[in-house]
Amino acid sequence: MKALSKMTNLDKGELITRLFPEKVKDLQETVKRQCEYFKQNELSIRGGWKKNAKFSAEFWYQLVEVANSNIKNYGKAVYGKPSRYGNLLYTEQNAIFTIYCLIEYSYSNECSIELKQVIHLLFGSKRILKTTLKGN
Repeated sequence: MKALSKMTNLDKGELITRLFPEKVKDLQETVKRQCEYFKQNELSIRGGWKKNAKFSAEFWYQLVEVANSNIKNYGKAVYGKPSRYGNLLYTEQNAIFTIYCLIEYSYSNECSIELKQVIHLLFGSKRILKTTLKGN
């Protein structure tokens, strides 16, 4: 195994699936739920998007679309296959949205303390994005 400092997001995604194979479906569902949330609230979120955010709303919604499409088209094919799971959600820019989803999931009551600790060790605990709905 590589040193943590040498691991790519793909390596980290594969490691999570090897450590928690029983959670792959839950983690994919988490990404799927986040995609649905962003799609359902798109107008409000775009309206409340801060101009000085780390990335544009357009870029963010491209990530949402790619994640949603990947899960819809290939989701069930990755169960029990860490490298396929990693390639689906942790490559290149796609990893940004997946990591956002994992960090958000780590703060939910559904996430076990062990998985939370691994997510925070691999990806950090700082939330990547705070969404503001227009009018709130």
